[in-house]
Amino acid sequence: MPKLRPSDPEEKSQFESAMRPESLFPYGGGSAICSGRFFAKQEILAAVVLIVLKFEIEPRGWFTHHGKKSIREAKPDEGFAGAGVLPPDQDMLVTLRVK
Repeated sequence: MPKLRPSDPEEKSQFESAMRPESLFPYGGGSAICSGRFFAKQEILAAVVLIVLKFEIEPRGWFTHHGKKSIREAKPDEGFAGAGVLPPDQDMLVTLRVK
């Protein structure tokens, strides 16, 4: 498994240098680039805006994936190293109320 944290603090890990924003190509590239990428991005942004505008979002706390309450914040789950994006190792329970 590749190292996420190098032993030398001055050295960058393989993932740290690969996960720059300019290295992300979610819609492909070149001649095979997604022709609907601009539409898809606008749809995603519109959905997020509607959720934020229509609901009150109240954080309830951090929970492990097994449902136990946790006192610490989530960290990247290093078990997914090499998958492109590291998901959080815990979930945040929230309450949504219609405004």
